[in-house]
Amino acid sequence: MIKMKAKFILWISVLCLIVAGCSKEREPKPPTPVPTPIPPTSRDSISTVLFDKTWKLEGIGRVANGVVREPVPKGYGRCYTLTFRRDSFLTGFTSLYEMAGSFQILGNRIEAEGVRQIYSDAVELFDDRIFLDGIRRNTHFEVDANQLKIYFEEGREYLLFRVWREGENGDLSPGKKPDELVKMWRLTGFVRVSDGSVTAVDSKSCGPCYTLTFRGDGTLSGRTSANVFDVICGEKDHRMQISDLIGPNKGEQAADRHYRKALLGTVRWEIVRGQLRIYYDAGRYFMRFEAPPQLTGSRWIPVGIVNSATGVVRSLAPEGGYWIRFTSPTKGNGHSVFNRTHIDLEHPPFISRVTEVGDSHNGDAALFYSIIKQLESYTWEGDELKFFFNNNRQYLLYKRSVPDQLTGSCWCLAGTVNVKTGVLRPIAPADGYQLNFTSETDARGRAVENALRVDLIVPPYFHVETKANSEKIGDAAMFYSIIRSIEYYNWVGGELKFYYNNSRDYLLYTYLKS
Repeated sequence: MIKMKAKFILWISVLCLIVAGCSKEREPKPPTPVPTPIPPTSRDSISTVLFDKTWKLEGIGRVANGVVREPVPKGYGRCYTLTFRRDSFLTGFTSLYEMAGSFQILGNRIEAEGVRQIYSDAVELFDDRIFLDGIRRNTHFEVDANQLKIYFEEGREYLLFRVWREGENGDLSPGKKPDELVKMWRLTGFVRVSDGSVTAVDSKSCGPCYTLTFRGDGTLSGRTSANVFDVICGEKDHRMQISDLIGPNKGEQAADRHYRKALLGTVRWEIVRGQLRIYYDAGRYFMRFEAPPQLTGSRWIPVGIVNSATGVVRSLAPEGGYWIRFTSPTKGNGHSVFNRTHIDLEHPPFISRVTEVGDSHNGDAALFYSIIKQLESYTWEGDELKFFFNNNRQYLLYKRSVPDQLTGSCWCLAGTVNVKTGVLRPIAPADGYQLNFTSETDARGRAVENALRVDLIVPPYFHVETKANSEKIGDAAMFYSIIRSIEYYNWVGGELKFYYNNSRDYLLYTYLKS
């Protein structure tokens, strides 16, 4: 009995050991450790490497093949730079313009808002679009002490930046230039500083040849005898660097090549007695420029189409319907019957339509639109501006308007004119009806003993502001009746015409002075 108990106890013990062993074998092994994802860089650590530095674009890369190309243009100084500020604003420069926007750091992504070039009329050139879109549409970024990569296009491409330090490769800004530079300059010669010897350049005989035009938005362009080019230029404290000339060089002569080489060697500038000096070749030479009469601010009205061989002029109807006004030395805006036009003297065909209102049936509008598509060249001499077409056999002739603007001008009523006969009927008293313009659309004046206000935006334009009983004086009663029925107006040089009676008659005001 005792022996059986001992055996039973032995078997129980063995069974327990077996169960215990099986249980140990079935106990699941601990899972293979999985690396813990590294959390996105915290804002505090980012602030030490990303903020308060200027990052300069060094390349545009593709992840798939590892190819990194240089941006175009590679530029100088602040060209293609970016600064992340602690107040959540970012600032920088594209190839030519200042840019700005706001941002937030969300993990390893930059949430950028409102990133754009700050000038309303700024255009995107070269790699500007890639630069701006890469920032706007980034998927993530990587940063260390000296390098920043901003990924875009779903992470397939990236912008490669490195830290840029003030003064490195020049600190010249591609932004706005000093006001005294903003105009068109014509090259007159190359001067050696050591002895003052001059190699003259005959630039007056070829219109816009050998010019350099600085615009108000900071961009500039130039012209050789044969081609127009855009200029990548930085300037600060009279130092100047031109890193690239963008444009064709086909058909250029030795003088053209010398001009280009001199521009690319620019080091500084100054204006002496109204002449611009741009120094090059380490300051051993300078290009001497003069400022010709400027188109900026001038207004031009069409005379008509001229046959170059015979000089016969064919007028364009409606009269005064195709005027242009220059807002810079080479660019401007205009009007053609019901459409707006844009003028760019640097790029043929020079005149283009901005709007597409259907006015081709009005007067000679269809003919005008056909001609401006084929303009080949232009000349400007004194008060005549000629746009040539049809292999120079014909040209559009414009005359400078006097006055150039209505603001500040004074006008006196000459009388009423019948459109069909051209007969002028004076209105009495002769000096009783005057207008003085305070802006391009607003004027103050008088009609005999009453005060007038004129608003050229809304017909019938004239408003009598006082109620003096002057209708019995001269033709005042007729004048008050006419101004209530004015339909439209036309300004051609020194004549301001207000049409009425279904356009069969008009009030004629003539220019007195500014």
